[in-house]
Amino acid sequence: MSLLSRVFRRMSIRRKLTAVVPMTMAVALVFVSVLLLIYDQESFKERIVKDLRVAAEGLGINATAALEFGDSSNAQMILSALRAQENVVAARVYDGEGEPLADYRRDGAAGERLPEKPGVPGSTFGDDRLSHFADVFKDGAKVGSVYIASNMDELRRRRP
Repeated sequence: MSLLSRVFRRMSIRRKLTAVVPMTMAVALVFVSVLLLIYDQESFKERIVKDLRVAAEGLGINATAALEFGDSSNAQMILSALRAQENVVAARVYDGEGEPLADYRRDGAAGERLPEKPGVPGSTFGDDRLSHFADVFKDGAKVGSVYIASNMDELRRRRP
C-alpha cells in the first residue's frame, strides 16, 4: 500500500471531500480546455476552406470572359491578383476542355506542382496544402475550371 493511499484512508470525510472537489474541478477544466482547442482548430479549418472556396469562385467569375475567348494573357493577369493573398501559393485556370490556360505561382514556390487536369470540385487537405477545384459556368454551361492551393502557415501559427 502506498503512502498516499494510507494518508487518504486516515483522513476524515470532510478532508477527503475538500481534497477531491478541487481535483475533480481540475480534471474537468483540463477536459474542457482540450475540447475548446479542438473546436477552435476545426472551426478555423472550416473558415480557411470557406475563404479558399470564395477566392476560387471569385477567380472563376473574373476569368469567365478570358475562358470564353481563350485569352491566356487576361487569365494570367487575373491570377496575378492572388499576390494579395499571402497564403495562396499556386493557382491554375483550365479551359472548357480541361487544358491549362494560365498559371500562378507565388515567388519562392516555382517548384509548386499544378494538376494537369481539373479535379472534382471541392476542397482537399494535404500534408501541407489546402487545395480547391471549382467549375466555372456561364449561362448554365461549363466554360472552364479553376484550381487554387493555399499553404497551411496560418493554421500552424494557431497551434499551441
